[in-house]
Amino acid sequence: MKIIYATDIHYDITPEKPHYPYAIRNLKIFWDLLKEKMKTFDLFIGGGDLTVKGPACLEELAGFKEIVECITDRYIVTPGNHDLCPIKGMEKRYPGVEEYEYMELSETNFAKVFGDKGLLYSEMFSNVRLVAFAVRNEDPDNQLKRLEQELKKPGKKLVFSHYPVFQTRRGGFCATWDYNRIRDVREKIAYLLAKPEHQVVCYFCGHQHINSTVPMTLKEDGTPQLELLENPKTMTGLQIETGAATQATCCYREIEVKNDRIFITLKQLPGINELAEGVMCADRSFDDAHTDVFSYHMGNEEERNIVIPL
Repeated sequence: MKIIYATDIHYDITPEKPHYPYAIRNLKIFWDLLKEKMKTFDLFIGGGDLTVKGPACLEELAGFKEIVECITDRYIVTPGNHDLCPIKGMEKRYPGVEEYEYMELSETNFAKVFGDKGLLYSEMFSNVRLVAFAVRNEDPDNQLKRLEQELKKPGKKLVFSHYPVFQTRRGGFCATWDYNRIRDVREKIAYLLAKPEHQVVCYFCGHQHINSTVPMTLKEDGTPQLELLENPKTMTGLQIETGAATQATCCYREIEVKNDRIFITLKQLPGINELAEGVMCADRSFDDAHTDVFSYHMGNEEERNIVIPL
């Protein structure tokens, strides 16, 4: 099975006044790439922040869906904060962009456009189960109970959502930013992902616009180890974060699931082989393991290309 995975695409229906001008410039490259790849790949997974102002603009979410479905009907999507605002009050900070929808999950713009397929997805493909889920802070929608039911099912799993739950960098801005969107459920999600019985091989996420690969670990008392340790004693799987598809990193991942292993390869959009415009927090983009802006955002070699035995 071969999957194209991209996150933070930031489709915008107001190109004359875009929120992310660099994303607008690269969107056509991304759509053309997706059209070409889906000739030979089995599935496209959009990992959140598909749009810019989806919580306030149903038409933007519908526009994204229309373009994707003109390319393929073989896709899964999960919402990011630009598609389904997770935390109350963000509309005061980002009016018109992250508008919290004070209503049932089924009544939100994202649910109206994508239905339950975009809120919780679970299906077995040959030897692994693919699970994708939406979540809002405080979990008013009981999504984590539904997620747990799926994770309890037998077999190894690849899980997809938008937000990193385990710390992605020891230093720099990603050591602390931005975990607050799901601050009240972060530890609960981490526990569900790292619990050995759930057999989560990989958890794929985005949000911070960087590429990172970190272990999902539990402490001796069984609680999740959210902070990144140098040499973790236990590891149940990997959290794999992917950078923005249409700005800065301009990247996506190819995931190939075979009988005995999974190959996860990072690639950039055609014509791009360095960091493009739109790099976040460049002055705080380094730590001991990533000594320059490029490696901090693009990741080191072991974060870009991964082979996981099944």
